[in-house]
Amino acid sequence: MEFNGTRFEKETSFEGAKFSGSAQFSESVFNESVDLNSVQLEKEVRFDRTQFEGPAFFAKAKFDDLVEFGDCNFLKNATFKESDFQVDAIFNNTTFLEPAEFSGSNFLGFADFGGSKFLYDADFSDSIFSGPADFSRTAFSDRVNFYNTQFKKNVHFESSQINTINLTRAGYDWLYLKWDCVNHLEFDDAAYQNLINNYKRLQWQTDSSDCSSTYLKEIIRVAPDDSHKWIIDGILSMVAGTNSSNSSHKG
Repeated sequence: MEFNGTRFEKETSFEGAKFSGSAQFSESVFNESVDLNSVQLEKEVRFDRTQFEGPAFFAKAKFDDLVEFGDCNFLKNATFKESDFQVDAIFNNTTFLEPAEFSGSNFLGFADFGGSKFLYDADFSDSIFSGPADFSRTAFSDRVNFYNTQFKKNVHFESSQINTINLTRAGYDWLYLKWDCVNHLEFDDAAYQNLINNYKRLQWQTDSSDCSSTYLKEIIRVAPDDSHKWIIDGILSMVAGTNSSNSSHKG
């Protein structure tokens, strides 16, 4: 089924449809909403360089083969909640101007969001990435939520820009995210400790040290009892002293 270069002037719905062959929507324009909720696509589907000017609904969609959304523009909210990507899912260099919802989704192959821009909230909570995930060069201007997200393979954030990130209950072994790419990590003890341990495994000493310092400052900020602050201040002093010694030694 080929719709390349098509302009859909009115609301478009394929809800619950089953596509047994490949589907091509490259360089199309959806002027109004497009509804592909619960759709099943058995062969590859391409939406490259497509413009979504209205809301885009792909909730509970099942992509049995390669799906490409490269270089797309989502001008309104994009909903892929509880979708199933059986093979590679390509969203590279795509712009999301309003909330992007991927919560509860299942990525079995390579998930490529490299170079994309999320200008509003991006929600990947409760999702599973069974294959490698690439968010390198991606900009999250607002908040990205990885609450309880499970990464089974390497996840890359090289040269990314993140305003606020939630890693509470997130699972990963190798997270390539430089600490100076993150403006704010939502406070959670385990999330901070896991990230610090991740930096230690990667042998990123500067990231481990800087993340640890921020973690201790956050402990002070959220401490319910001011009487405990002197203990934390002592730990901060020890960390600062250790860093100074290391710096002097390196010099």
